[in-house]
Amino acid sequence: MKNLIFIMICLFITNLYSQEKKRKSTPFHTVDLSFSIPNQTRYDSSLLDPNGAYLRDYDIELRKAATYGVTYTYNYPLLNRLYLGVVGGYSNHISPKISNIKLGGILRYKFIDALNPANFYLLVARNISLNEYFKNGFGNIRVGMSFSVLDKKNYNLMLGGFWDYSSGETKKPIIDPNEGKGFIFLKSYGISFGVQF
Repeated sequence: MKNLIFIMICLFITNLYSQEKKRKSTPFHTVDLSFSIPNQTRYDSSLLDPNGAYLRDYDIELRKAATYGVTYTYNYPLLNRLYLGVVGGYSNHISPKISNIKLGGILRYKFIDALNPANFYLLVARNISLNEYFKNGFGNIRVGMSFSVLDKKNYNLMLGGFWDYSSGETKKPIIDPNEGKGFIFLKSYGISFGVQF
């Protein structure tokens, strides 16, 4: 009985491997332009007296201004429909002015089949600040879905939607000159348009 189970498992694995070879997954690149509007822009900080002593904490909801950016990914197949990739990009939040370079990773799953570009993805990136008010670090998590709106031989035009969470730590006060270290949190929904090749 054990031999029969072992043979069945070997046949199953061999069949999966042959199916994988028939529909060979290949690495691909994407370049996306994204636009999002936050449904939450929270700023947490503390108020200090003129000598730097702690007075009280405060958190405020900031104006919900747009964020736009560009993202490049290189995606390498792990399994038939599962891809692991690297991410590089730029994002700019309009108010308060937050400009970042993003470096990170992405996990994609092509939910139809290996040859169809429609996919779900999870993107995790670290922010490198380009302005004087925010520190490097913290980061960005994005969960989204994209699908092809135009298929060509060498590329696909892609349209997507996503949920995005970003955070950052301040180097300088952005609301009150007597505030301590502050943290900003942005939760957004957005759309992206790009090319996969």
